[in-house]
Amino acid sequence: MELFYFICYWCFAERRTDNEVEEQIGRDWALNDGYVLIVDDDADIRNMVGIYLENEGLPYIKCEDAGKALEILDNHKIDLILLDIMMPGIDGMDACIQIREKSQIPIIFMSAKSQDIDKVQGLMVGADDYVVKPFNPIELIARVKAQLRRYKQYNENAV
Repeated sequence: MELFYFICYWCFAERRTDNEVEEQIGRDWALNDGYVLIVDDDADIRNMVGIYLENEGLPYIKCEDAGKALEILDNHKIDLILLDIMMPGIDGMDACIQIREKSQIPIIFMSAKSQDIDKVQGLMVGADDYVVKPFNPIELIARVKAQLRRYKQYNENAV
């Protein structure tokens, strides 16, 4: 299984770097759908999650800190955020609080913090789900799809 992750990472690293965000944004494959925003200070995690999202046909944008994520939210249609908690600058908890002041888009925390109190705190500040690192990427994608399905159904019914 580790070989599989290495091959996926190697293939992905050859095709795209974090500096090519605008190329990803410029693709027309998203049509009217928004993007999944991956916010993590670990480039390997951003890249691995990007591989799995791309394999499922889900457009995404990656960034390495919450400050940039807040800027991206103001300038792009985002349908879901995958948010790390422990990052330099603004941490994920504070970012979640700021996002909730403006938006109800689904937020899934991805964190190495595995204590029950950490999970409860994350959900209490506004996250919709919480996965502990290291996580199974297939499970993460299933959670992403479930959140997107609910979010889109809710928004269609609200209109």
